[in-house]
Amino acid sequence: MSQTALNTQIGGSHYKNMATQPVELIAMLKLDFIQGSIVKYISRDKEGKRLQDLQKAKHFCELGIIYGGFEKQVNISSVKCASLSDHIRNYVHSNNLHANSYDVILFVAHNDYKKAAIIINNLIEELSN
Repeated sequence: MSQTALNTQIGGSHYKNMATQPVELIAMLKLDFIQGSIVKYISRDKEGKRLQDLQKAKHFCELGIIYGGFEKQVNISSVKCASLSDHIRNYVHSNNLHANSYDVILFVAHNDYKKAAIIINNLIEELSN
C-alpha cells in the first residue's frame, strides 16, 4: 500500500493517527472481511464512540459465528504462530490499545469468534456500569 493512501483518511483521523493502522495488520495477516472488521472496530475502542465500536465488533463476531471459517484460518502456513502473536502484540502495544484487544484479535485470527465475543461483551458490560 502506498504511503499516500495510509496518510489519507476520509471522515476523521482515528486510523491515520495510529502508529500502525488496522489495514496494515489486516493485510499482513491476510484476514478476511469479517476478521478485518473486528480488528478495525476493536482498534477504535478508545476513541469517542467506544461503546458503539465495541458493539460493532461484537456484531461482526456474531456474523463470524454464522459465516466465518471460509476454509482458511489466517493462512497459518504463511504466518507462523509465534510470528502471528508477535505481530498482534506489537500492533496492540504500538497503538496503546486495551490489553484485551490482543486476545480478541488473536481469537479472531483463529476464527474463534465465540471467545472474542465473550471478551468484547465483558468490555461492553464494564463500560455500561
